[in-house]
Amino acid sequence: MKKMSESALQYILSRMLDNANDTMKELKNNPKDLFYQGKQLAYYEMIDTIKNELEAHNQDLKKSMDWTLI
Repeated sequence: MKKMSESALQYILSRMLDNANDTMKELKNNPKDLFYQGKQLAYYEMIDTIKNELEAHNQDLKKSMDWTLI
């Protein structure tokens, strides 16, 4: 299996963050909608897991994932 490049990882992480931000906007427009509440929680959990794994593997979070969680 070929290793993923740093730029590919950066792209994937930025897409996930964009999607998470879009979900936050959807939730603001539909604050009582359980679907959007669940979607927001799912993005939070994914981002938190990735951030924790990067920290556990001594990766520079400022470079790859310097964001505040949802």
